[in-house]
This record gives sequence, structure tokens and C-alpha cells, in this order.
Amino acid sequence: MNRFLIFLAAVVGCLSCRKQFNVQHFHETVFIDSVSLDTTLKPMKKHTQIGYFPVYYIGPLQDTIRLGEKLSSHGENKKFKDFVLRNLNQVTLTVDTSIKLNNLTIFESYRTGDDTFAKRVDSIIKEPAYAIILQNRSDSTLFLGRFNYLRSMVMQYQDQSGKWKDVGKAAFSSDACLTFAKNIVVGPKQILIAKLIRYEGDFTPLCRLKLMNFDQTCYSNTFHFKLDKSIINQN
Repeated sequence: MNRFLIFLAAVVGCLSCRKQFNVQHFHETVFIDSVSLDTTLKPMKKHTQIGYFPVYYIGPLQDTIRLGEKLSSHGENKKFKDFVLRNLNQVTLTVDTSIKLNNLTIFESYRTGDDTFAKRVDSIIKEPAYAIILQNRSDSTLFLGRFNYLRSMVMQYQDQSGKWKDVGKAAFSSDACLTFAKNIVVGPKQILIAKLIRYEGDFTPLCRLKLMNFDQTCYSNTFHFKLDKSIINQN
């Protein structure tokens, strides 16, 4: 009897330690996010206005899509076809504010001593986010830059006069890195899932995302989003 109780306690303990997943739905597709849900908003970083939209999945549209802990920034450089999509009229960009996700940021450092070189995790931050779904409905390859986030995209908000204004700058505008970074390539009929990080804000204007590709521009649907007036006033 005691052995059975010990076994039962061990099973319960394992179940309680099991990693919690965040399950969301996009039309007929189920998103399973490995980053568990946290809704604690943090202040927008005032020292930077560079757009950051981390990519978590690129591939076919399936019944179930599992989102890992981001795509790798470096490593194998995925090749793409000679014919690259330049016209974005068959690309749709959707921000779904009903899909609650989290962006995972891991801060690491390296320590040496006694002839050893070791990596150490200093802190892990989870930032609430919405889902960004980019769909390539064409038969061509869509090339969106390098690293693991959408570097050619920026958020816009609508001011009181109805004009659309950029919030910050796209990442590629100040990019001078020459490291061997992976290509962000969305194949024919594939989708890309990224995350729109949410912050604290003192007003909630109508917003949209603007994706730039060669000489083409694609806009997302409009949505209400919290912004910090101090950031907006710097533009």
C-alpha cells in the first residue's frame, strides 16, 4: 500500500511539473504555443523605436501548428528560388487580437574561469503579444530579410486628422550587421506566424502594420492597440 501511495504521489508530481502550453485558435487552425500565457504588460522601452516582430513559425497551413521558442537567428541559411515574389497583392497580413500569446526573451551571459567557458541564463522575460499571420497565397517565394524577426515592417497609428503615421522605424533602416544570419523565406502557399509585443500605454489609437518589400507595401487589418504618447511625440 505504501509503495502504491509513493508511486501515485510521484505521478501527481510529474503531472504538476508538466510544462503548461497556451492553446489558441485561428479559424480552423489550432496554435499551440510553448511559451505559457502571461498577461502582465510592461512599459514600452523609451530608448529604442526600432520595430521588433519576432517570428515563431514558417511553413504550411495545418490543422495544428506548434510554436517553439522562436526561430534560430543563425545556422543553416535556407535557399530560395531564383523567382522571388516582388508584388505583394497575393500576400495577406493579419493581426488577430483575439489570439493571446507571449514573446520569450532570454538574457544570457558567458563566464570564464578555471579554463572553462560556460553560458549562464541571467533572466527570462515573457512579454504579452498578439498573433501576426502572414500568408503567401502566390506560387512564388517571398523573401523577407534575415535573422528571426520581420525587419522590414513598422507599426502605424491614425492621428486625429486621419493620417497614418509610423511608430518608430523598421529594423532594416539601421541594420549594418554582416554576420551569417538565416534568411526569412516564406514559400508558396505557406504562412508565417510572428508576435506583436504589447506594452503599457496611455492611449489606444487605431493601428495597423506596414510591410515593405522591394518597392511594394502591404498593410494589415486595423486594430486598437495601446501606445505610449511619449514615444509617439518623439516622431
